Amino acid sequence: MAEILRGEIWWVRLDPTIGHEQRGKRPILVVSENRFNRASQTPIGMALTSQEPAVPYPLSYRLVWPGQRKQSWVKISQIRVLDASRFESKLGEIDKRDIEEVLAGLDRILGR
Repeated sequence: MAEILRGEIWWVRLDPTIGHEQRGKRPILVVSENRFNRASQTPIGMALTSQEPAVPYPLSYRLVWPGQRKQSWVKISQIRVLDASRFESKLGEIDKRDIEEVLAGLDRILGR
């Protein structure tokens, strides 16, 4: 398995799921720190969607990255710890400014 780094977008198998969790094989933005990812093998990620969300920032944030095929929004409210074995292939990565905006949105959701 390749190293999984903060700011990367990967295809990830999310099933099994329950309730309102994102399902199936989906692109995921990795938000956890690289040292954590290496040590734990359970990166923390947020689901992406190509559907423009009804609720704007801080619950979602529009992403643009090289090689992107569709418009994408990260669902900041859909954060999840994922075993590294769920990660299939890397799609791309976002720049540092975007990851900082996503993390700032998470801080707002958490009331920080």
